[in-house]
Amino acid sequence: LHNNSNDRSWKGLNRIFLVYIIEMTFPLLKKIQFQPRLDMCVSTCLKVICDNQFSNITISIKQFNLWCKYEGKFGGGVPLDKLREYLTPKLTDKKIIYNEKENINIDFLYKLREDEIYPLVVFHLKDYNKWKKKTKIEVFSDDEPNYHALIVVDIDKERQIVKIFDPLYDKYRKRKQEEPENEDNYDEISFQDFYKYWTNKELIYPVIWLTKKEKVDKEQRTLI
Repeated sequence: LHNNSNDRSWKGLNRIFLVYIIEMTFPLLKKIQFQPRLDMCVSTCLKVICDNQFSNITISIKQFNLWCKYEGKFGGGVPLDKLREYLTPKLTDKKIIYNEKENINIDFLYKLREDEIYPLVVFHLKDYNKWKKKTKIEVFSDDEPNYHALIVVDIDKERQIVKIFDPLYDKYRKRKQEEPENEDNYDEISFQDFYKYWTNKELIYPVIWLTKKEKVDKEQRTLI
């Protein structure tokens, strides 16, 4: 015997479960901060990542600037190619592991977010300005290879959208540091545009992420 009422109930449950899968997203940032100067995007992103991933560790933008050998106002900011060398010993003292990797895809970023890790990605400044052309925000630079750092907050595979926190303050939008979960604090970009601006043919920037040392050690022991 086939009970039609039971069929209807299961169909209803299936619809609810499907809606849940589609609408499920990664949590937004609990704490945000906007960069004090135009060339402090990396140190600001690192501070925001630490604030959101490590509840018992506080590192200021000023401290990150010192560790990264920040070159002063409009003096070039932070040298990306030296970050691993500069930050690894400093962060290790705080029981934090510095990670970076090139040539990775959105699935890798998605896995990081599943592990409650916020990846730092880099756009070439020219590409960043192309992305922001619909707004009034534009960052000017000389002919040197310049870049802008951003934090990946959410990845929606259903809509093929990446949600990003941009530490550059936009005075034309209602962005509020004291309201970190306000949607106005975030930008959305399609997978297609994200790949286009993120994987520049001339320069391949690494993805940077931080992990807690105890967690890494535990995972390694489990694998052994």
